[in-house]
Amino acid sequence: MSSPEVKTRLQTLGAQPINVGSQQLLADIKSEYEKASELAKKMGTAK
Repeated sequence: MSSPEVKTRLQTLGAQPINVGSQQLLADIKSEYEKASELAKKMGTAK
């Protein structure tokens, strides 16, 4: 992500670059997945 072109392109798409380690990124993704999974269950769109 050190390429200015990549950063600019991602920002154009609405992404906001953050600087976190791989363990924190994994924890964040897991947390978001769990939230989305719980919401899908409440909505009846997942088992």
